Amino acid sequence: MTIAVVATKSFSGGPSAAIDTTGANFLVYFHCGTQATSAPTDSKSNTWTDLDHVYENVDALGVRLWVCASPSVGSGHTFTAPAFYESAMVFALSGVNATYDDTRTSASNSGSVTSIQPGSLTPSQDGDILLGALANNVNGTSSSHTLSGLTSIGAIEAGSAINADGGYVIQTTATALNPTFGWTTGSTACCMLFAIKAAAGGGGGSPALMGQACL
Repeated sequence: MTIAVVATKSFSGGPSAAIDTTGANFLVYFHCGTQATSAPTDSKSNTWTDLDHVYENVDALGVRLWVCASPSVGSGHTFTAPAFYESAMVFALSGVNATYDDTRTSASNSGSVTSIQPGSLTPSQDGDILLGALANNVNGTSSSHTLSGLTSIGAIEAGSAINADGGYVIQTTATALNPTFGWTTGSTACCMLFAIKAAAGGGGGSPALMGQACL
């Protein structure tokens, strides 16, 4: 089965605007903000697994990866971040393998930078989807974002929240990838790249996106 993107959402605070996750068999939630360990909450009362994190200690900034396999899904699905200034990147996917976890890479920078890469990652099989997320501490100033190597689902650029960006690519053939997150105001930053396996019999395909909803 080919992996597909059913819906996405980028938001700060919460609850988010509603998306339709009908048909998804896997949810991914990147918490982009402080080094909080509280699980995300959503309107379908799903249970989330804390899978990985990357932290930058100068500003207590982090990207934390939460996942939910075999979730409750449907229309009117909303998500809530731990605090109003926290940001999040949510992906609802279909066609994900029960043994979903392929490989991950991440990076952090405690200096005043305007770009960061998570490090090169090559999936172990064809047909994987690769998801990436960024958090940067722009300290109350809006900052225009760019993302190369992934299709952005919508950057959070508001000065009142942790700035963030996230995106995805579905690879027909497993290929090394090291996307670049960029922004205009120097800050500390963290980012992560996560490869997810397609279900048995899956293969590559164009990134099908049904019902994307972003800020």
